[in-house]
Amino acid sequence: MTDRFKFLEIPSEPKRDKRKRSSYSEKSLIEKYFEKAIENYFSGNFVEALRTLSRISQEKQNLIDVWVLKILTLLCLQNKRQAIKLYSNVLTIFKNFNIYIESIGLLLTLRENRDIKYFLKRLSDIQKKEDNPILHIIRFYFLVSYSKISSKKLYKKLQELKLSQIDYFFLFAILHLIIQEKKYHHALSITDILINEFEENYYLFYLKGLLNYKVYADKKALKFIEICLNLNPKFQKARDLRAKIKNSYFPGLLKIILSRIFPFITR
Repeated sequence: MTDRFKFLEIPSEPKRDKRKRSSYSEKSLIEKYFEKAIENYFSGNFVEALRTLSRISQEKQNLIDVWVLKILTLLCLQNKRQAIKLYSNVLTIFKNFNIYIESIGLLLTLRENRDIKYFLKRLSDIQKKEDNPILHIIRFYFLVSYSKISSKKLYKKLQELKLSQIDYFFLFAILHLIIQEKKYHHALSITDILINEFEENYYLFYLKGLLNYKVYADKKALKFIEICLNLNPKFQKARDLRAKIKNSYFPGLLKIILSRIFPFITR
């Protein structure tokens, strides 16, 4: 990687005699790194996740899940330019059709070009080849960004999907993209789906607290922040947000009135 993400690349480990290294030990090492990257990703530690993914891709370049997660992590870090560059590199490695690489392309189309006509045609073409839950997740993001459909209707459709691990990678990234776009009510719906799958993920409860705070639901926000801190008492972001809410000068009654009359007014 280049520019401000150059430091994320980790030098490869010292070369070892491949004759002494079984395929089992190699697989275990890669799995260990990947599990750590996933843990960091779902904890919001995106820089550390990217660092570990870079090490894996240096060791072995043909793991699609690793490249997909790497690009999604860059999007969570709001580095579209680097994500697009990495996607172009991935296309040179994986030349055959793959639903997840195609889905990354769709996502980047919406984030970078916002060419709706091209997006809809490409989505239709891909669905003809393989109808996969990931396409419904991408479609959900498109509808959130470009339509006025209520979050409840979209949320119900997402609830019905049977998602794989890599599908959750995408859903988690889309949650952060929607937060970046300040569509907090839609983001709240996604956190419910993710929390249902990852019940002890302190970061998701922090996000739910943060999102409730953004829509002036301070009482709910404090509830979820406390759950977060019960799971991880040292999580500083949650501690800071709790203090901020408790010390808020904004009158509580006025916040309630605003949130009920103007539900889309946010902080």
